[in-house]
Amino acid sequence: MQLHRFFLFLWVVAILGCGSNSTVDKPGVNDHEANTQFDSFKNEFPIVELPVRIKGCQTEYLSSTKEISEDKYPHYINSKEGIFGTFKTNGNYIALLTLGEADCFSPILTTYDNEGNKIDEEILMFGDGSDLGFISEEFMVIRPDFSIFYSDTVISFQPDSLGNQVPGTYMHYVKYKTGKLLPTGRIEMAGERTDTLIN
Repeated sequence: MQLHRFFLFLWVVAILGCGSNSTVDKPGVNDHEANTQFDSFKNEFPIVELPVRIKGCQTEYLSSTKEISEDKYPHYINSKEGIFGTFKTNGNYIALLTLGEADCFSPILTTYDNEGNKIDEEILMFGDGSDLGFISEEFMVIRPDFSIFYSDTVISFQPDSLGNQVPGTYMHYVKYKTGKLLPTGRIEMAGERTDTLIN
């Protein structure tokens, strides 16, 4: 009987331990520090009106965005990002737009509940970059009806040893995704599509 009680005690301790750990990694859930941090974090974002249009490779955003790092908001930033803005949503959630730093800016749409728990996140660009024989132009828009569109218009060709275009390898196309912000804060995106462009 004593051995049975001992194993029962261990089982209860294990269950309680698992239960207590389940909320530690979730910002805002039973976590006063994260809640306080979220209030400060969301107030960093200026209010913008829809539609929001961003061309990630335009340098104009260098002067208009405020840089923010994970040192200040470790619960909500995973790397160095620029603050773009927040907007009035179609539900009981908060939507924040940041710009990740890479060869071009990466618009990142993240939604949260009012306590700071992340609901959903979408990087609104393909992130292909550009290189010799590959030119990429990224674009995204969030419209007043909360529909989302982002695209990458690409010119590509096979370069020869001198960097010149190999005949017959030229391609001009656009790949894109469409979707929408749901009243729940979920970001619903359709699969990638590609259309050939005619010069």
